[in-house]
Amino acid sequence: MLLLFSQGWADPVVYQKRWVYDTPVHLITVDLNSKAIVVRPLMAPAGKTMDFERMVAQSHPLAAINGTFFDTRTSVVIGNLVSDGRLLAEGAIGTSLTIDDQGRGDIINSAGRLGRYQDWSNTQFGISGGPTLLVSGQYLVTQPEGFSDPSLFVPRPRTALGLTASNKLLMVNVTRSVSLWELARIMKALGARQAVNLDGGTSTGMAYQGSLIVRPGRRQTNLVGVFGIDRAPTASSRGAVLAQRAVAHYQKGNLLLAKGKPLQARSQLRQAVAKAPGQARYWSAYARSEERMGEPQKAAEAYLKASRIYLEHYKADQAMKLAQRATQLAPQRADAQLVLAQAALQNNQRGLSSQAFRAVLRLQPGHPVATRALAAQSQKDFQTRSNQQLQHALRVASQAIFLKD
Repeated sequence: MLLLFSQGWADPVVYQKRWVYDTPVHLITVDLNSKAIVVRPLMAPAGKTMDFERMVAQSHPLAAINGTFFDTRTSVVIGNLVSDGRLLAEGAIGTSLTIDDQGRGDIINSAGRLGRYQDWSNTQFGISGGPTLLVSGQYLVTQPEGFSDPSLFVPRPRTALGLTASNKLLMVNVTRSVSLWELARIMKALGARQAVNLDGGTSTGMAYQGSLIVRPGRRQTNLVGVFGIDRAPTASSRGAVLAQRAVAHYQKGNLLLAKGKPLQARSQLRQAVAKAPGQARYWSAYARSEERMGEPQKAAEAYLKASRIYLEHYKADQAMKLAQRATQLAPQRADAQLVLAQAALQNNQRGLSSQAFRAVLRLQPGHPVATRALAAQSQKDFQTRSNQQLQHALRVASQAIFLKD
């Protein structure tokens, strides 16, 4: 292994060009123990790609490489991307390299679960890739991890991330075509104990201190950026960007639904709810896409999420309609009947509310909320009937007195 070029050994972010097993390797080493830097994902606008150099120029990272995989037709990221505990993009393939809020790096195998089912609350940065190359210093290239694109398994230019025993992040570009096995050997030779493959081929790209080291052959949707702590994107700006991207995904998803393309619509609407999980209309649209795809249980779950959000904002009519649809799709779900009962009660539909509470008790006998609600309604109904009977008796008595007089 011959060192050809290096910069800034005292810095927490260092670039080197090395030869490993007769292969030229571009390496950026990031000391995750340093409190002076943070790692963040960089993203193009929703559903779009951007020139690598432009993405770097706009955000001014100390270093950057290309990120995870994306659908070249729709430009939708298909791996998990996490920043400060927020899931920015979602996927169910591969393995995630993460950095927690204490700066500790790790690799998490999501076992095919969607990113929304993973707890990212203590994650400063996360990105999905694959196949996994190294785990605890052992080769693990044989696991397909849900990847089916044959071009991924043939020699090609590569990008990878690795973690060393001393908690350093290795950001690697190999511009010569190599196999996954060769890439794993290179990562191990560089000192990685954990390593994961990222998007490569014509996506392979790297920048360091404003200079382009490796130019990608195509536009990008996401990058891995390293920032000085004072230059990292702020939470408020990221929140605004997320909201804008969520709207774009929602609008595009609705348009695709109207065009009779539920599969593509579902992909867009998943992105919308991942970026803005508090928007009921996004969940409602996502539910419609799942319903069109013949997934009644997933649709019911999404309708329920939307209904609960509407309930929290005292929009009982919308909540009731969506909860009713959820119960139609999943009549055996007690939680769906419970949401319907609560929405109907808030909407002054006492008959429907009682009916739904009784359905909850049929599905889950002794359910405490439904039991108390029905008892309270029975008592109120009894008081109402008693008041009505008393008023009727008073009217009869008044009429009798009037006739007597």
